[in-house]
Amino acid sequence: NNQQSAFHYRIENVGSSSRSNISVRIYFTIDGSQPASSYVLEKYYDQSGTATVAGPTLVSGSTYYFTVNYGETSLPVGTSWEYHTALRLNNWDSNYSGIYDWWHITGGIPSSYVDWKNIPAYVGGSRVWGAEPGIQ
Repeated sequence: NNQQSAFHYRIENVGSSSRSNISVRIYFTIDGSQPASSYVLEKYYDQSGTATVAGPTLVSGSTYYFTVNYGETSLPVGTSWEYHTALRLNNWDSNYSGIYDWWHITGGIPSSYVDWKNIPAYVGGSRVWGAEPGIQ
């Protein structure tokens, strides 16, 4: 809607060992005259129970990201964590638009989880999944 972009994602461990120090980045583009400090990545549900949100962090120009960090919590092999969130302005301004955000989808929303490469995942700070804006 014109006040937020609400969405869910899931992190799955399809590797051969447990993983910790996992994080994901939610990239966005600031809209018009809104400063980056006006943006909020609000946490609605965190299956891990430990995720924290940091940012926004400038990439370049008008592109920023929020980091969702799971810290030392270990994700065992074959398991997953869901995360429900929304990107919005801190004053709930009705001129919010997520249409140019890196992770954003055009058209219909998938009815189930799909591999979504525009929400990159990191282990120990190294990208292990997905793409960053301008880096495939």
